[in-house]
Amino acid sequence: MSSARPKSQQASRGNDLKKLKAEYGTQLSTLRELFSDWSDEDLLYALQDADGDLELAALRISEGKSKDPPGHRGSATVYKGLLTCTYL
Repeated sequence: MSSARPKSQQASRGNDLKKLKAEYGTQLSTLRELFSDWSDEDLLYALQDADGDLELAALRISEGKSKDPPGHRGSATVYKGLLTCTYL
């Protein structure tokens, strides 16, 4: 049994990420520098959750309050002020 998503879901998710990257590209660059362990996808969803507010997104990530991106089940641990995620 394959755990891969259907192609239509992958395409839809890819389009969503392209839109988010176009909308939040500048903020994404800054978050990448601050949270290098996070994927672009996770950072984009954190920005979306914060309505594009860079400071709010960074605060939520560092405090462990950022939501997991859709489709992920994860556990978050704050370590030395930075958040790292482990997805199951």
